[in-house]
Amino acid sequence: PFLDSDGHVIACLVGQPCNPSYTKSCHHAYKEIMEGCQSTASTEDEQTHHRGNYPAVHIGVTMPPGGSHPTNLCSGSHGPMVERLLQNGHIKHIASFAEAAFSLWVEGLYEHYKQHSNALLAHHQHLHRIFSKSVFSAVMFNFGPQVWTRKHCDSQNLAFGWCAIQVLGIFDHTKGGHLVLPDLRLVAEFPSGSLILLPSAMLTHANVPVGDGESRASFTQYSSGGLFHYVDNGFQTDTCLQKEDPDEFKHICTLKASYWSLGLKLFSKLSNVVEPV
Repeated sequence: PFLDSDGHVIACLVGQPCNPSYTKSCHHAYKEIMEGCQSTASTEDEQTHHRGNYPAVHIGVTMPPGGSHPTNLCSGSHGPMVERLLQNGHIKHIASFAEAAFSLWVEGLYEHYKQHSNALLAHHQHLHRIFSKSVFSAVMFNFGPQVWTRKHCDSQNLAFGWCAIQVLGIFDHTKGGHLVLPDLRLVAEFPSGSLILLPSAMLTHANVPVGDGESRASFTQYSSGGLFHYVDNGFQTDTCLQKEDPDEFKHICTLKASYWSLGLKLFSKLSNVVEPV
């Protein structure tokens, strides 16, 4: 784990469980993701974006900029392929590991996600949960054959929220595929099958390319910050709230000034997660 000066866990290189069934699931998940990519053609926007030059498809629930309510992300012609990936038992297996690690390392933040996710999906029953018990609102499949990201922040995610990044593929992690965190002046090995939890809206992050003849893919679970604001506003946007209840809107705006403090309180102290031996 990475700690701030007060001992809060602000990110975690979780790694992977020492479990043959998990390793097997990573192998099969990678195979399914690569076969899925080959089964449909990607658009130019899907292949070239601010994160890098590789095919990427998002699926789940989001709050579109300027929208009046949350929507299910449309995967277009990739729909059948993405649905197969979401229903794949091996992908579900490794996704559930990310969920469990999230709840372990930042239980308060996990509960914050869970409460807002459950409330949103109960209010709008047409919205789809990506996995049966997931607290994340969306997932991004980053298809190979050689996924590596440029330096970026995911500014649309919850400001103090975490995302779960899991990498798959066949590559020498000692020579390529490293995680780069410029803000922390850190470069870390990121082996195939490993999980990293980090506040992707706050920390700039990137990857080192893998070598020639090697392959790398990944998938990331995350949540749009707009969804949390929508729920906190009583299931409406700032614009609607300001129009319907100006006093409540002013109150919400006052609370936003201390939003960073709320986020920090949801981060765990290392002493609350592990015991000294």
